[in-house]
Amino acid sequence: MQYMHKFKNFVDTVDRVATWLTYLTVTVMVGMVAMQVFTRYLLHNSFSFTEELARYMFIWSVALGSALALKERKHVAVTVVVSMFPSKIERIVRSMADALAVIFFILLLVFGIVMVFNTRMQTTPGLGISIAFVYLAIPVSAVILIIDGIYNALIDFAGEEKTSSEGEE
Repeated sequence: MQYMHKFKNFVDTVDRVATWLTYLTVTVMVGMVAMQVFTRYLLHNSFSFTEELARYMFIWSVALGSALALKERKHVAVTVVVSMFPSKIERIVRSMADALAVIFFILLLVFGIVMVFNTRMQTTPGLGISIAFVYLAIPVSAVILIIDGIYNALIDFAGEEKTSSEGEE
């Protein structure tokens, strides 16, 4: 249990950093959209980079937000069949589902890294930065998804915490 406590602290730290990055990306996105509206409609002139930067911040906020939602089990799930099993079997099935999700997230990480590598020489039209920075959201969120997925699988298997289910807030 000592290791599980340390792992939980690590997961919580990773999620806190991801939460603050999500706050930052959403704040920048809203700021860019507000600036775009202000300059376009009040000054009748707009900056060329604001729309592009807002779009990239949206991509990052969705990627990070989806990773954060995994730990809290806020993604859509169909639990009708699983909830009919005895609690021990239900925990095992949930752990297996979490393990399969982690395998998918590992594939997402690998192919995300390939995508970042393949796009590193392309630049964005408005900002002139490498498009790889935009695609970097995929492997970064995949790492967080893997960490949170492993944590969820361990929690399910050990039966330490009650998982949220449909209809619970």
